[in-house]
Amino acid sequence: IKDGVITAWSTAEHLPDPMVWALGETRDGSVWIGTNKGLTKMKDGRVRRTYTSRDGLVGDVVRAIFEAADGTMWIGTRGGGLCTLRNGRFTALNGDKAVRDMVIHAIMQDRDGAIWVGSNGGLTRFKDGVFTTFTTRDGLSSDTVYTIREDRDGVLWIGSYGGGLTRLATGNFSRFTARDG
Repeated sequence: IKDGVITAWSTAEHLPDPMVWALGETRDGSVWIGTNKGLTKMKDGRVRRTYTSRDGLVGDVVRAIFEAADGTMWIGTRGGGLCTLRNGRFTALNGDKAVRDMVIHAIMQDRDGAIWVGSNGGLTRFKDGVFTTFTTRDGLSSDTVYTIREDRDGVLWIGSYGGGLTRLATGNFSRFTARDG
């Protein structure tokens, strides 16, 4: 929707699949679209390119897209894990089997530069080349994380399926459910 005008794109406009799971806008004004058939780059209202596993993408069902502060694109998939796209090259970040098997729903970067990933396997932090996964055993309200946000105080808020909301501050998890108001 721009200036009150709604424009729709579909396979007729060269999207590879009508099922859109993720959208991400980058600083150069490109819109990245995650579908069941890969990762599509759109710029100036036109589909420019679609990437698939044949191009190095770790899985063709793209569920999360995020551009980090350094311009690196982070792509989360269903069943293929996590990868980055930088300078036209994909790099798989699946050294950790737990990450490779995840259905990734959300990706964000905190103010300290750590990348956070929400998935059906919990909440994972990627910092200095190391993956650390947090689950209900650590205090997370659910192991299925759909959204992650950082507030102005540096506190992470984690939205999950069936478990409510989790707050992560100074390394401690706090859970909030309907019973908490």
